[in-house]
Amino acid sequence: MAYLETKDLTFTYALSPKVNLDSVNIQIEKGEFVLMFGETGSGKSTLLKLLKSAIRPEGELTGELLFRGKNLLTLTRREDTTKIGYVSQSPDHQIVTDKVWHELAFTLENLGVGEEEIRRRVAEMAVFFGITDWFERSVNELSGGQKQILNLAAVMIAQPELVLLDEPTSQLDPIATENFIALLKRVNDEFGTTILLSEHRLDEALSRADRCIVLHQAKLLYCGDREGMVKTLMEQDSPLIKFLPSQTSLPMKLCSRFDSFTIKEGKKIMEKRFLKERSVVDDFTHFESKRVSRDNTQAETNTKMKYTPKHQNSPIVWMKNVWFRYEREGKDILKDFELKIYAGDYISFLGANGQGKTTLLSLLTGLEKPYRGKIIFEKESKRNQSFRRKISMLPQNPQDLFLKPTVEEELRNIEYEFEPYAKEFMLEDLLKKHPYDLSGGQQQLLALAKVVMTKPEILLLDEPTKGVDQLLKQRIAKIIRNLHEQGTTIVIVSHDIEFCAQNTQISYFLYDGMITQKAPTKQLLSRNYFYTSTANKMMREVDVNLVLEDEVVEYAREH
Repeated sequence: MAYLETKDLTFTYALSPKVNLDSVNIQIEKGEFVLMFGETGSGKSTLLKLLKSAIRPEGELTGELLFRGKNLLTLTRREDTTKIGYVSQSPDHQIVTDKVWHELAFTLENLGVGEEEIRRRVAEMAVFFGITDWFERSVNELSGGQKQILNLAAVMIAQPELVLLDEPTSQLDPIATENFIALLKRVNDEFGTTILLSEHRLDEALSRADRCIVLHQAKLLYCGDREGMVKTLMEQDSPLIKFLPSQTSLPMKLCSRFDSFTIKEGKKIMEKRFLKERSVVDDFTHFESKRVSRDNTQAETNTKMKYTPKHQNSPIVWMKNVWFRYEREGKDILKDFELKIYAGDYISFLGANGQGKTTLLSLLTGLEKPYRGKIIFEKESKRNQSFRRKISMLPQNPQDLFLKPTVEEELRNIEYEFEPYAKEFMLEDLLKKHPYDLSGGQQQLLALAKVVMTKPEILLLDEPTKGVDQLLKQRIAKIIRNLHEQGTTIVIVSHDIEFCAQNTQISYFLYDGMITQKAPTKQLLSRNYFYTSTANKMMREVDVNLVLEDEVVEYAREH
């Protein structure tokens, strides 16, 4: 008897003609770490919500949901709270109190647990999750990574048997993502907690998973071990191959290996493929020569870009010696910040959570004001203050832009002739749905469509690929690229290293409210040791300039 099982599970949302899950049969054993992935709208979030009664959606359900051999729908509210935990993709949406320790105690207080027992469990969780240093802090002071760790700790304090996680790392930087997934695996190993994790970013999760569930167009494509999953995707020539991380896909493409799931394994395979006849001394010499030549070749690389900004003109935005903090006595978020943005730029800001990237965008829109320094807009004067109206921003939380009860009304509210945008952003079949009933990726597309429809001169994008699968990323990249080629200036804040490397021209790295690096994006990433692409980590001893997976494949053709 499986610990968690679905039998011919089919589900359709109320008032929707589309089937969201179609005869899905899965089995999960107790104590397994199971990774689930698939394209946006394939049914991942729907499945997770059906397994948690507090957020179970309205609609028509057929088939069976079994937990420990019994109908999961018959669990009492207390059983559902104590046995099944849930972590959402938005850290802020799940936090309900003001202080860290309040958040840890909240669930136990609602369950009627005694004060002494609450203290004991709260202290134990604080130590296990390493949050003792910020135990007394306000939740508003936490970074995105800290908030998500707090959410996981608050779920685990009820000692659940099963934890469901829906894109929990979508708003986290690469280092915070690695730490969160490692902590989740520790929970799985040390408590024996069964984990069902839905993710688009598989770099960290795939290496730790016992088994994989793959959903495609509302159907189950695969349920089994990792090696079998890779072979299945390749044999079917599935578009979901693009979801595989570089440490898995490159050995598969170049060496017909289906068993590489860590960077260490992939690096070993790639070095054997490319460096098999080179000595250790030769390896070092080759690596250093590539590093030295990188800067010399960058100018040539830049000339191959479709658009090169003409920086002989004055900047359209100039942040001059800007200082900003949210509270009078609070910490400075930006410090003596200097930035020039030119017409036609396509730039990205990288860095860990909490370093000032989102704050920077808020200042550029005028939502926040610096307490020292100036933000100068070239086309703005006392007589003409309309330029800022030509700046549009996609916020990190797409729901901040939703005002109407249907997708159609959201679009029509911006432009009456909205149909071309609905088609371009793949919203045609979702027009009658409430925006909050969309998947995370679909909400992102709707929010981006609304922003693009304002026809901005400067487009600010805060995590535009958050919650979006690899296939939709290509569509979003094309939309943004077309806007840029039409003259729109693009500024992106992102944790998606590969997306920035593929699309942006110049990148800035922010740390502690200051710019610590500025360079052409690929050059910046190839200089870094930790904060770089997976492909670069695997291939830097072969050629330090290789940043993208496609570049490695092309390199293999030539060598």
